[in-house]
Amino acid sequence: MLKLVENKEYQAALNRLGDFPEQYRPTSVAAEVAAFRETLLADARADFQRIQGAAADLAKEKNFNEAVAAYQPVIDKFGIDEMKAQAESAVETLLQAKKDEEQRAAEEARRREHAEK
Repeated sequence: MLKLVENKEYQAALNRLGDFPEQYRPTSVAAEVAAFRETLLADARADFQRIQGAAADLAKEKNFNEAVAAYQPVIDKFGIDEMKAQAESAVETLLQAKKDEEQRAAEEARRREHAEK
């Protein structure tokens, strides 16, 4: 399970915890497992927030490809549906922003070219 956590495969690790043997559920170990589960979720949320911040900074600099790439671990590895959906939505927004910026730059280049004639 630690390998899953190291690889940021949070949902897979959480699923392993869900497989916790039934005979241990009424014990104090169950409370430790529940606490570990919450820690995993908190780690996933913190990683996601860090990624969102990094992607936002990259987008401000118009590094849209790098911003999209920042979300790939969330989409490919995290496995947490809510975060994956948010990341996919952010990627769509970034790709549209990239397209808009490319169109704006092309229009600006045409205007400059026309002004020079």
